[in-house]
Amino acid sequence: MNILNSLQQHWLSNVRADVLSAMVVALVLIAEAIAFSIIAGVDPKVGLYASFAIAVITAFAGGRPAMISAATGAMALVTKAVPSPLVCILVLTAIALYVGIEVRTVSDMGELPDSLPLFLWPKVPLTFETLQIIFPYSLALALVGLLESLMTATIVDDLTDTNSNKNRECVGQGIANIGSGLLGGMAGCAMIGQSMIHVKSGGRTRLSTLLAGVLLLCFAVYLPIKSANCWQLKAL
Repeated sequence: MNILNSLQQHWLSNVRADVLSAMVVALVLIAEAIAFSIIAGVDPKVGLYASFAIAVITAFAGGRPAMISAATGAMALVTKAVPSPLVCILVLTAIALYVGIEVRTVSDMGELPDSLPLFLWPKVPLTFETLQIIFPYSLALALVGLLESLMTATIVDDLTDTNSNKNRECVGQGIANIGSGLLGGMAGCAMIGQSMIHVKSGGRTRLSTLLAGVLLLCFAVYLPIKSANCWQLKAL
């Protein structure tokens, strides 16, 4: 009975709002993931795969339900019944298609993936010399990522008047980054801007975080956005 109560509370207590907020986050994350990849000097697929992996894993392993973690930058937009960012995306896309406005699409920012990520083991020698090279970067990434994640978790706590397990969140972020690397992604952490969008759009449970990651990958891989003059997300 306790398991069923926990499932209801953390996953199924807010389904409608969770689905809508997850759609908002997934749509915005695509453009951000590609842009962040370009800034980092890596293939856009790396950012998309990372955002998918980190969001999905933290949905299960993280300590703060409804917090968005991914490999992207942050931005701030809010709203509630039907999230206004979602309405904005759909209306502006429809206008651009109807009028025939020539604007850049997300596919113009880099090649999008056409397949699901594969589990990969890094082709680097597991030696002391390798560890000496990567340790300073790993330490810096871990410190920055944990600080931003804990700060974001505290903000979401205040917004939702709930408490979260910060120790579990630290562990979850570590597991998510390991999973991201093994799927060909980059490092990531919690995002203040996206978490604000998520919470203000109605997201409250782990289901919304899971759906955000899954929808992100589905939109990027399966929707016909490589050649279509739609998805004018850069304006966001």
